[in-house]
Amino acid sequence: MSAQTEKTGRGWIGFAGALLLISGAFLVIDGAAAVSGSSIYVNGAKFIFADLNTWGWILIVLGAFKVVVAAGVFTRNELAVAAAIIIVGLSIIGELLSAARYPLWSLVAVAIDVLIIYGLFNYGLTDD
Repeated sequence: MSAQTEKTGRGWIGFAGALLLISGAFLVIDGAAAVSGSSIYVNGAKFIFADLNTWGWILIVLGAFKVVVAAGVFTRNELAVAAAIIIVGLSIIGELLSAARYPLWSLVAVAIDVLIIYGLFNYGLTDD
């Protein structure tokens, strides 16, 4: 790996780790708001399955996992990077399935998750 690629890779891993940490924190907050019955969500939204309370707990769990694996991503632990890719993929699916609760935020969260996956796939795993 060239020095320039290594330098770019460090930047993308740091960026992906920071976004993973921030995204996880937002998911925990978002899930807590859903569980507490906050009035910021779309009224009368129809979900593909379950209800707003269930989706709140799903988002809290996914967010907690994102925060935990972010620490491993910062240390360039390949197991943590692989786990982060899986968790972020599940997060994308969860955001799309629960888009009825707050559609614009779901699309923003998906875009952030796509950037995380890009950084992790391109620079988080070695070619060995």
